[in-house]
Amino acid sequence: MRKFNLLFSVFLLSLFELCVFSCDNETDIANNPKEDAISVSDFSFLGKWHNEFLVNAHNKYPNSEFRSISSKEDALKTLLVINKDFAKVNRLPIQYSNVDFDKYFDEFYKYADTEYISGVLLSKDNLRSTSSLDEVFTLKETLEFLKEKNELSNFSYQVLNDLIILVERNYHKELSDFELKKSVLSLIDRVNFHKYKKDSPEGALVASVLSISIHSLTFWEENSEIMYSNGKIAPWVGADIAGALIGGATGALSSYASSGRVSLTACSISAGVGAISGSTGLVGKAGRFISRLF
Repeated sequence: MRKFNLLFSVFLLSLFELCVFSCDNETDIANNPKEDAISVSDFSFLGKWHNEFLVNAHNKYPNSEFRSISSKEDALKTLLVINKDFAKVNRLPIQYSNVDFDKYFDEFYKYADTEYISGVLLSKDNLRSTSSLDEVFTLKETLEFLKEKNELSNFSYQVLNDLIILVERNYHKELSDFELKKSVLSLIDRVNFHKYKKDSPEGALVASVLSISIHSLTFWEENSEIMYSNGKIAPWVGADIAGALIGGATGALSSYASSGRVSLTACSISAGVGAISGSTGLVGKAGRFISRLF
C-alpha cells in the first residue's frame, strides 16, 4: 500500500509539472504570436516585382536603336537603362517610396553578366560595394564579417551559407533545378519556424532572399522558353538567387558601414535589385545579345 501511495504521488507530481510546462509554453506562444513574426511570404511583393522585370526585359530588349552596340559594357548599360526606366513605373509599396532605386541599379548592373556574377558567388571575386569600409570582401567573407559584428545570428548565417552551397552546386550541375527548388522550400520552412521579430533586419535579409529565390525558380519553371539557350555560358536559373544573395549581403554591409547597424530597407531593396540584375541578363533576347559579346 505504501508503494502504491508513493507511485501515485510521483504520478501527481509529474502531471503537475506537465501542466506547468504546458502553461509556460502557451504563454511563450501568446507572447510571440505568428502575426508578430516575419514570414517569408511577407516579402512576396519583392519576388513578384523581380519577375515583372524579367517579362519587361524580354519584351523590350533589344530594339532597333541598340543594334549598333558592339561591347559587353554597352550591352549591360543598355539593360541597366531599361531596368531603371521600368523601376520608375513599376513601384513597390509606399514604405519604399523614398528609395533611390537608380543608386541600387547602378551598383549592381554588372551582375547581368553571368560570368561575373558566378565569380562573386563562388568567392573568386570581391563584392562590388559602395561601402565606406577600407576592407574588400568576398560574399562568404561578408557574411562572416556581419556575423562577427552580431548583425547576423548563427541561424541566419547558416541559412544563407546553406543557400550559397545549394546555388554553387546548381551552377556546377551537381543539383538539378527541381532539387534546388525543393531545398529552397525546406529553407523557407526553417525560417518561418524560427520566427524572426517583425522589425528584424537580419530576418528581412533572409526572408527577402528566400522569397525572391522561390518566385524566381517558379518563374523559370513556368517560362523556360524565354531563357536564352545558345550562349557560351549555359542557362543558370540560380543566377537570380546569386544576385539576391550578393545584393542582400552588399546592402547589409553598406548600411552597417554607414550607420553601424544593418538596415531592413537596404537589405530588402538590395536583394531585389541584385536578383533583377542577375536574372535579366539571362532573358532571351538580352541573354543572347550579351552572351555573343563574351
